[in-house]
Amino acid sequence: MPFLELRIPPVLVVLILAAAMCLGTWLLPTLQFSLPGKWWVAAAFVLLGVGVVLLSAKQVIAARTTLDPRKPQKTRRLVTQGLFRYSRNPIYAGLLLLLLGLAVLLANAVAFILLPFYVLYMSRFQIQPEERFMRRKFGKEYEIYFTKVRRWI
Repeated sequence: MPFLELRIPPVLVVLILAAAMCLGTWLLPTLQFSLPGKWWVAAAFVLLGVGVVLLSAKQVIAARTTLDPRKPQKTRRLVTQGLFRYSRNPIYAGLLLLLLGLAVLLANAVAFILLPFYVLYMSRFQIQPEERFMRRKFGKEYEIYFTKVRRWI
């Protein structure tokens, strides 16, 4: 399914999954469970996710390269500082934290079951094509970075 590669903006993927999580919770209320302190835990994940996304985006902008992941050809520099020292994809990890916060808030098995679909979709249709491009554009510099820093965390 190469036609899906780099097509759907990651934020739209998050919105679609968030809607699916809410719909699944509504359709299958029997899969609801009690989660004490869920508001606090959900808020912590959401705040952490927002912080990771904003800090990572700031680092990309400071490097004067593109934030549009659908157009890796516009990439000017390899960002390896800040949160990019720990994750090759901190923005996608931050978006996952937002979805995790929603799953905690919904406290429904459907919401948690859908989380791996985000990771699988993003890994296959967004990250792997980006990695192929980065290998071609940055060569050995990217290979070194690739071997030192994990994809997600």
